[in-house]
Amino acid sequence: AALSDWRAGNAQEILARAAAFRAAIAGSDGWRIRSLGAYFAYLEHPFSGRSGSNVCEWLARERGVLCLPGSYFGSGQQGFIRVAFANVEIAAIESLPVRLILDRAASAQVRSR
Repeated sequence: AALSDWRAGNAQEILARAAAFRAAIAGSDGWRIRSLGAYFAYLEHPFSGRSGSNVCEWLARERGVLCLPGSYFGSGQQGFIRVAFANVEIAAIESLPVRLILDRAASAQVRSR
């Protein structure tokens, strides 16, 4: 019984984190979810003409968001990034829109390919 209770609680937490992530991205101008699972999301980034590698580097350095470039998952994926959220607290997920705000300075910081 203890294991099934833990499993049920864990499943609810994972679903809550996925819902929080979906809501956070919905509030982030220019970012689009292309795929959302229990642990990861595949996002289209709004930096036209910029590689996912450059976007990921900028997000880590300037905004404290760790992710992987889409090019790690196949050719033709330069406009995408993958973000893991399964082990991130909901409060941190909810802060994501502020960290993804696009402004002129942010766009200039993301280097071109």
